[in-house]
Amino acid sequence: MNVPPTNGPLSAQQLNAVEFITSLLDASTEYAILGIDIEGRILLWNEGARRMYGYSAEEVAGRANITALTPPDYTAQGKAREMMEAALRHGTWEGGIECVRKNGQRFFARVVVTPRHDGNRAIVGFLVVSKDITDEIRLEELKATQSYTRSLIETNIDTMLTTDAHGTITDVNARFCEMTGYQQQDLIGTAFQEYFTDQRRAEQCIQTVLIMERVLNYQLHIRSRSDNTTAVSVNASLLRREDGQLLGVLISARDITEQKRNEAKLLTAMQKLAKQYTLVERANGTNRALLDAVSEAILFISPDNHLLTVNRSFTEFFGIPHDAVIDHPLRVLHTLLAPLFVDPMQVQTLLEYSMTDHERLITDFMIQSTPQRRDLECYATPVFSSTGEYLGRLYVLRDVTREREVDRMKSEFVSLVSHELRTPLTSIQGYVDLLLHDAEVGPLTALQEEFLSVAHNNARRLVSLINDLLDLSRIESGKIELHREPLYLARLIQELLPSFSLRLEEKGQDLVLHLPDPSPIVQGDSERIVQILSNLLSNAHKYTPQGGRIDLTVETTEAMARISVNDSGIGLSTEEQAQLFTRFYRAQNATTQTVNGTGLGLTIARSLVEMHGGEITVTSAPGQGSTFSFTLPLVQQRVALLPARAGHLGKRILVVDDEPDITNLLQHALEGVGYDVRVAATGIKAFELATTIRPDVIILDLLLPDMEGLTVLAWLKNNLLTANIPVIILSTSDEGGQERELGAVDYLSKPIKPETLLQRITNILAHQPYPEPSAP
Repeated sequence: MNVPPTNGPLSAQQLNAVEFITSLLDASTEYAILGIDIEGRILLWNEGARRMYGYSAEEVAGRANITALTPPDYTAQGKAREMMEAALRHGTWEGGIECVRKNGQRFFARVVVTPRHDGNRAIVGFLVVSKDITDEIRLEELKATQSYTRSLIETNIDTMLTTDAHGTITDVNARFCEMTGYQQQDLIGTAFQEYFTDQRRAEQCIQTVLIMERVLNYQLHIRSRSDNTTAVSVNASLLRREDGQLLGVLISARDITEQKRNEAKLLTAMQKLAKQYTLVERANGTNRALLDAVSEAILFISPDNHLLTVNRSFTEFFGIPHDAVIDHPLRVLHTLLAPLFVDPMQVQTLLEYSMTDHERLITDFMIQSTPQRRDLECYATPVFSSTGEYLGRLYVLRDVTREREVDRMKSEFVSLVSHELRTPLTSIQGYVDLLLHDAEVGPLTALQEEFLSVAHNNARRLVSLINDLLDLSRIESGKIELHREPLYLARLIQELLPSFSLRLEEKGQDLVLHLPDPSPIVQGDSERIVQILSNLLSNAHKYTPQGGRIDLTVETTEAMARISVNDSGIGLSTEEQAQLFTRFYRAQNATTQTVNGTGLGLTIARSLVEMHGGEITVTSAPGQGSTFSFTLPLVQQRVALLPARAGHLGKRILVVDDEPDITNLLQHALEGVGYDVRVAATGIKAFELATTIRPDVIILDLLLPDMEGLTVLAWLKNNLLTANIPVIILSTSDEGGQERELGAVDYLSKPIKPETLLQRITNILAHQPYPEPSAP
């Protein structure tokens, strides 16, 4: 590089002074220290300056201007003069600028310019101190890149990691640690391929990225520390700095274990059909008849998207002649098929799906609207020859309309039969209870009591079975509804226990309660919580041997109450626990074969617990008993709950039902605790009594001989005299959404437990918003 000349040589005295000062500053090699005059000529040049810029002191001192150390564009802009003028104005100037070495290389430096004065305080030049900060800038850039990469890695739901160009891991996210079973510090610095079942293929993945700059859907299997394997689909790309310099490889891996499992099952099934098709195409006559005998609609599309064949079922399903589509392009088939389906775009997606990459397609079902309505399950698979040549796509469409209709009819039949049984069961169960427990009936002989107990137990079992079937039906259809309210858990349990006392005594079993004080208050549906507890206690009773012990424990956490039922029964194996909450499942052993049950109770209990926002778990081992636990949300603020009976004796109740057995049962139960009961068997009579006696509560059955119960309810709520009277609906159905919209305050399904009805009436009367009615 040519050094720009100065305006003239320095005197010997000036050179001697410069040489003396330079010798003092040469010890500072990290900083370049320059002394310049007011014109920018370099007078002082230390060893640090030589190392930073590449010039010796002889080349620049007294010979070069400071502009020789900056880029040409700085010189044109007058950058050096600007720095010196700023130093004069403010006493110093400091900043980062681009500099040029002797070899032409550019770099960034932090520069400080300070004015120099003579003995008279006159400005004679400037002291310029600079430091090369190129490495610092690169380090900051690298930190910023790493921070950005880190945030992407940690916020991604997939496994993510980075490696250097040699495949050494430089960073991982928590998901990769979880999948491999290693800590982050154990993974960083190790080879990427070490954590895969096929290390060679994993290493090839990195090499492919380095050559092709990225890979997509590269399938590998991760092997964990505990020797478990996880199938993953890998996407990877190069990781570069802004200037293009390679930093390494960024890798994202998604868990496709379940997908691979499903694909394997589907592939097995579809390959059977594909093989059948290949045989059919190779043969004539007989093979064609075999294809036409298949009840599913089958079509085969060539690699160039032409329809090669369809079977007889295809023609029958869609009314499209064989000759209209064979050897025609795919768009012709789409034009003919699309108008026959509810969703034409779904047809297009199915037909045009590319499967040359060994991909398989499952469409749950498609709805055909013309020439007749069908629900179709659709499958598609690529077909390959024995040499691996891609032959085309095979589509199978199976008519599942009948299956779906059978499912619907089954649900309707279960619901209908169950509903029809509820009304007579209400009478049977209610009157048997009266005969067994009502003192007014009179004493029973031992034989009568035994026979009635048998009838009572079997009626209870039948009610339980019907309720289980209906609950399951409603849960599966999403129609079940919870009536949430604050509940004292201890009171709920205490009220439930008497119904189990006789059964426990018969087997000599002890039930031990562990209840906290004060009792936790939960938010939930009292009937459903009792149903869950009853199921768990009943199971504990049935599977605990004679003289065994059952513990019922309530514990609380910050937001949940945990209720546990522990028995000393036969216990469950791990395999049995895995299927325990599957509907209709019952463990197979000598004890369960002697115990009645449907296998629905725990399925329903789990659904009800989850609807409350809790969870149900089981801990057990063969021969060591079982502990079933479930959680319920706590009420955060304690509330005053109603007592079982709030002193509403003498209140007037109107019962509207045309079944004498039901009205007699309700009248006996209500009058037994002090209520004044009136009865109406028709809608007209209900209108008349409601407006004249102004009852405190109306109990209304939906099925009346002269009109629908909903009509009566609507009339009551639209009449000023009766609009505020609470109405409780009775029905054989459990779906009370419409009735609540019309103004009913509660909804009870038959068969009715008198104690449940009494508690509901007590709660309603305690919150009755209107004045007491005057006597008629």
